[in-house]
Amino acid sequence: MNQKTCSIMMSRRRVLSLFGAAAGAGVAVAATLRSASAQTSGMERRDDRRDERENRRDDRRGTTDKPAQTQPTQTQPAQTQSPPKQ
Repeated sequence: MNQKTCSIMMSRRRVLSLFGAAAGAGVAVAATLRSASAQTSGMERRDDRRDERENRRDDRRGTTDKPAQTQPTQTQPAQTQSPPKQ
């Protein structure tokens, strides 16, 4: 029973600021976790809608495969020779 206890007097203002900081950190962590999962499910829904649109578009056009992504062909440049000098 020879232990010394050190008690620190804390004002109400300091205690309330600590509780406020802890609550703010808790809200920030909870919001981050919720937004990460919502973003993933939202991305999945968007991808599903995009796939459905592409399928409907392909059905209208009568195509079954997606066209290959190719570079546009370049035409030969016009030959620009100066007329012969006289």
